[in-house]
Amino acid sequence: MAVLSPVAYADHLSRLYITLALIRERALRDALLPVSEWLSRARDDYRERMLALVHDGDLDGFLVFFATGIAGIVAENQLRFIYRLERLSEAHLNRLGRRMDGIVRVTRDLAASPVTTNLQIAQRSGITVQHAASLTKQLKRIGVLRSLNGKTTGRCSWCPMCWTLLELSDPLPPDDDDAVF
Repeated sequence: MAVLSPVAYADHLSRLYITLALIRERALRDALLPVSEWLSRARDDYRERMLALVHDGDLDGFLVFFATGIAGIVAENQLRFIYRLERLSEAHLNRLGRRMDGIVRVTRDLAASPVTTNLQIAQRSGITVQHAASLTKQLKRIGVLRSLNGKTTGRCSWCPMCWTLLELSDPLPPDDDDAVF
């Protein structure tokens, strides 16, 4: 699309199209891969491959570049990110004494929605708002959740550890020192 269209912001539109095309072809179920962010980091290589495609017809070179980036970089980083969220959820659950079904669901949901309200918790978990408030209180007591507005009875809560993980820049930092050296 970026090659064929002289439209302003064609690069941005083509990056969105990539994800939508993968979903349409059932290669992805949802927009899980940050293709646009990877292409932004690989901008110079991307432009070189696009020029080679336009001037030399090097479609194979472009496809290899793209497939290597998606499989080797984007997908690997997303899997590491998902594993880190799972480990964080397990760490939160381990801080609880008892594991009731409702609190397990709420704790796991925090990985995807680190800022939440009792009403949102109730709707996502299929419980009453009162039950959600009780679970929120337990999670605040052990330090998993905090009130967003600083009040002890605040309406909006957030999970600082999940938020920190979600705001990490892409690519994720290495899991350990061995991955660096």
